[in-house]
Amino acid sequence: MKKILYSALLLTGISLIAASCSNGDYVASPTNPANNSINPMKPLSASDFNWMNGDSLRADISDNSGTYAWVADSTVYGFDAPSGAFYIRGIKGKQALYLTLKNTWGGQVYNMGFKQYNILAQWFSTDSIYKVASWYQSALGNSGEIYMTEVDSVYIRGMFYFQGINGRGEVMNAGHGVFNKYKNW
Repeated sequence: MKKILYSALLLTGISLIAASCSNGDYVASPTNPANNSINPMKPLSASDFNWMNGDSLRADISDNSGTYAWVADSTVYGFDAPSGAFYIRGIKGKQALYLTLKNTWGGQVYNMGFKQYNILAQWFSTDSIYKVASWYQSALGNSGEIYMTEVDSVYIRGMFYFQGINGRGEVMNAGHGVFNKYKNW
């Protein structure tokens, strides 16, 4: 009788372990946007950021709809003196990219990954002007960096990449990102 009870408990335990390992969330597909991330165990150095160009705000986006070059139609720059944060907001159609850069200086590389809220990137896709369909944050992703090439009285310039994750666990990546904004205040 004890052997039957132990066997039943063993089978139940093995079943629970197998069920927890196979919950359907893991996708090993090579087309999954998570595969386009920079390895967080080997972040880039300043010399690895070599894709600067003259665009005001651009990035190569990889999400559930595919991989495509995104360039903002309009870009706004600002500075919040009480918090010490620069912000850059770019919009194109129903998509937007927001960068928040607190206490950043030219010539430095900053982490923009998991739980980094002072250096933050956000990617929005909307159904309409009032309804956000998806919202991805770099602070939920596991990799991302920003290289501030210039911060002075005239320009704020740099390059970035990040992995963003939304509340549903969906992944997007922004690579070869560039911001090149004249401070017109």
